[in-house]
Amino acid sequence: MARETVGLGEDLLEVQDTGQGDKISLSLQRWRGLRYRVHASSQGSFGMEGRRPITAPPLRSVSLFEVLRGSAEPAERKLDGGTVRCVEELMTLEEVSVDALSFKVSDAGSSGAQRVPWLDGTTFRACTDERATMLALEVETVGHEPPTEEVRRQLDDVLDVYRRLPLVLPEQAVGVGARWRLEQPLAIRGAKAHQSTELTLQSFDDQRARLRFKGRITAPRQEVPHPERPWETATLERFRGDSQGEVVLDRLTGVFLSAHYTTTGALSITSEAGNRVTYVATMTSTARSEILAAEPAPPAPSALPAPSAGAAPAPSEQP
Repeated sequence: MARETVGLGEDLLEVQDTGQGDKISLSLQRWRGLRYRVHASSQGSFGMEGRRPITAPPLRSVSLFEVLRGSAEPAERKLDGGTVRCVEELMTLEEVSVDALSFKVSDAGSSGAQRVPWLDGTTFRACTDERATMLALEVETVGHEPPTEEVRRQLDDVLDVYRRLPLVLPEQAVGVGARWRLEQPLAIRGAKAHQSTELTLQSFDDQRARLRFKGRITAPRQEVPHPERPWETATLERFRGDSQGEVVLDRLTGVFLSAHYTTTGALSITSEAGNRVTYVATMTSTARSEILAAEPAPPAPSALPAPSAGAAPAPSEQP
């Protein structure tokens, strides 16, 4: 057993056990032009403690991801006062269904489909480092146009779920049974919080690696905007969120081939009038991905003439 602690900005990653047997390196390696499609679904409930919760209908989506800047030519972003390098991807929303209501974003008028104009042309831009940490996820266009501030704020609340997905890969090689822990500060709708996540390598083969994770988010007592009346201030008395799940990664690209996780949360606040309320929420999410470009794009043709028969190879080709 070995321990290694690595600082990731304000985040802290500690490898607690490197595991048993053969070791593998886990990292995100993607090339420009790689495309993959993600099918996701989620269902949850929300309500006040002591009352019947509201159960949301199942939400399903299909999104296409395309790598714009790959691992060999990473994008650079300004983040927390420094510069980070990351794989940059464009995510295009292709299809959404809510319970019995189903529609294809790009296929208006098809049988059984209903078009929702404001979703047509909705894209997001993601920035992820080689440790699979999502550094940024931003709304780019809605209806082929930049979103208004109100729409951007609403979509940002949805994207927060993906930004906080606690997936991070260790720098050192690990074997079955390896455990590592990530500690990171968070900001959730104006509240300062802390997330602690433990990940375990369950198994692997030549193509895939299976990880399990469990995490907890907590927040201290503080002043926050009221969740129902944001123009008012409220006192956050208690917040706790728990998550657990499993992810299967493609070892070549770091794309998650399947994922399943559940989250629960409880939030207690006191309003300006002195009324205390506790909100509770649960959500179950699943996802599966298909890689559409499984091989790297061929290198660009060389400007040099091909060597004649029997000639020595070019210097870059010599062993």
